[in-house]
Amino acid sequence: MSKTTPARAGARLIVATLLIAVSSFALPAKEDFPPEWIERGDAAFAERFEQERMIEAIAAYEAVLPGIESLTIEAQAHLLNRLAQLHYELTTFTPGNTQEDESVFQKGKEYGFASLRLNPEFAALEEDDFDAAVAAVTDPAALLWTADNWGALLDYNPISGFLYLGRAGPSTRDASPSTRRTGAQVRTTPSVRC
Repeated sequence: MSKTTPARAGARLIVATLLIAVSSFALPAKEDFPPEWIERGDAAFAERFEQERMIEAIAAYEAVLPGIESLTIEAQAHLLNRLAQLHYELTTFTPGNTQEDESVFQKGKEYGFASLRLNPEFAALEEDDFDAAVAAVTDPAALLWTADNWGALLDYNPISGFLYLGRAGPSTRDASPSTRRTGAQVRTTPSVRC
């Protein structure tokens, strides 16, 4: 049996409260779906440094997800990139990068990869040649927030990241299924075509 420190218990309570609050927002009625919810998300996003507004932004954007395929590719990327960013930033309301933050970073990483896969070239290359897939990325926001969430999952530390530049390999815990299967090297400084 492990001991739970008061700080850890407090962190768990904060993360649990944030996740419950995000999931408790009501889904939109059919008649105001999706443009009004995207606008609500954008308005709350602009004030995301207040915890309540960040939770509202996440809830509004996630309410659009069931109909995301009806949006343009650009609108889908906007929505998924914002969700990846918000999930990364959501942990600023916790005492620090705790194990409880892991599910938040995981969800952010999943939104980021969903945005990256909107690029047909990335989607086609991802399984066989991850380096080439990353080189094909044309959306820097998708790459940034995917990498930030993934890095947080890998306990990313900027100093050690520079020390191990070029030597980073896949993590067996958090690597994408394609890098776990193939053992492909994951570059820490991917090429981005803008």
